[in-house]
Amino acid sequence: MTKIIAVGWFLIANHHTAVFNYANLRAAIIKTELFINCGDLEM
Repeated sequence: MTKIIAVGWFLIANHHTAVFNYANLRAAIIKTELFINCGDLEM
């Protein structure tokens, strides 16, 4: 029983980490796109 709970917590933690990493990745991509677009406007 304890093993099942541990595996469940492990999967939940992994899922949240993946979502958090994905959110960070998207934010980085959006910032990069904005930076490139601003650079184009300045030129």
